[in-house]
Parts: sequence; C-alpha cells; structure tokens
Amino acid sequence: MEFPTNEEDILNLGEKLIAGLRAHPDLFPNPPVSPEELEASMDHYLQAKKAVEEARAALKAAQTAMFEAFCELPTDQLPRC
Repeated sequence: MEFPTNEEDILNLGEKLIAGLRAHPDLFPNPPVSPEELEASMDHYLQAKKAVEEARAALKAAQTAMFEAFCELPTDQLPRC
C-alpha cells in the first residue's frame, strides 16, 4: 500500500488511524500522536479549508458587485457591459 497523496485519501486515512487507535489501545499503547491530537489537527485543517472556501465565495461576490457597479457608471465614455 502506498501512502496517499491527495487530500481526500489523506483525510480518510487520518479517520481510519483515529478509529484504529481508539479501538485498539492495547495494540498501540504509546502512539507517536494520540487520536485526540490527530483529530484536533484534522479539525483545524478542515476549519482553515472552510475559511478559504468562504473567502473565495466572498471574493467572487465582491467582484460581481464591482462589475455590476462599473456597468452602471453614467457615462458614454466607458465600454458598456
């Protein structure tokens, strides 16, 4: 098995690791990272990803509003939209 390289597969592997560590503490008494730490890191990443998606949506809305405002400028000197 190769280590995943895309975002979705990496997050899926993280979920499997968390589940496995929690289900089998006897097999993994001292993991290098606890399931709680891994889950917190993944949650932090997902929150940051959501913030980026929201910022992109806000930028798109602002650009649309700017373009619409430009098209409403009252002058014959500017190209019409």
